[in-house]
Amino acid sequence: MNSYQSNYSNEVHQLVVSVSKHYFLTKKGIMKYQKKPFDVRIENLHNSHKTHIVHYLIRDHFSGLFYAELCDSNSLVPIHDFLYRAWQKKSYHPMVGIPVFLTIPKNTQGLYPNLVQFVEKIGITYIKVTSGFQGGVRDIRTWENELKWCGVDFANPFGQQREATIQQAQDDMPQMFNRLFESSYIGPAKKDVYLSGISSDQKIFVPKSMGDFKKIYMDIDK
Repeated sequence: MNSYQSNYSNEVHQLVVSVSKHYFLTKKGIMKYQKKPFDVRIENLHNSHKTHIVHYLIRDHFSGLFYAELCDSNSLVPIHDFLYRAWQKKSYHPMVGIPVFLTIPKNTQGLYPNLVQFVEKIGITYIKVTSGFQGGVRDIRTWENELKWCGVDFANPFGQQREATIQQAQDDMPQMFNRLFESSYIGPAKKDVYLSGISSDQKIFVPKSMGDFKKIYMDIDK
């Protein structure tokens, strides 16, 4: 297996779009947890009769810091909107700036056929995903575990599962990111690693607007 090393924050980001192995959406719009893993992937998502939760996650390879969002399988997020939010300055999350390199799995390329051309148009070098540059599987598991702490799968004192919508989970995300990255039981916090990996003379390129991102993406087919 090849191994790869990044030297600073925002050098390499790793993109993952993945169907949740355990969470789905009820007909009432409530997120529910199923212990037995779903055998559903991005490639065969259209064959499922359930409304699944889909995770969008981008990870900084140097620090291990990641930014994530979720949606339901009937309302997939435009990839240019997600990347804009991931790389834009945020009050609740330290990640900011366009990377030099971006890894994109084949299944994500299949879902968004214009994605590779899009990232190359905005000056990012696309890296083919290999066994040495895999990223996201462990982070997705961490992210799903954090959803439990938000109460999506957590029993209240009366033994009843809290009912939460996707919007409620989204509203809880600043607290989720804070718990994940502000501190660490082992080693330095990922937020500190990420911030220390940006040198004082390092240029940070921030997307100008979501509208610009959308136009660049949509113009690829013209």
